[in-house]
Amino acid sequence: MENEQLFEVGETYAFKSDLFESPVKGMIEKIYENSVMIRVMKCAAVDNDTAHNLHWQLIVRKSGALVEEQGIG
Repeated sequence: MENEQLFEVGETYAFKSDLFESPVKGMIEKIYENSVMIRVMKCAAVDNDTAHNLHWQLIVRKSGALVEEQGIG
């Protein structure tokens, strides 16, 4: 478990997902063993329809986390 990032409910991260053309920013709602369920907070305009169809919720791999939201300027 070395170098494994620890996630907590309520934290906001940018994630990459195969369903979206660009990374999405989302708040963690639930944590699973290898993935997290997020509430999509922000996505590229081209991805709005995808986010809407998913009811603004998405399950992504923990390894898909890019950076903490606080670090995104």
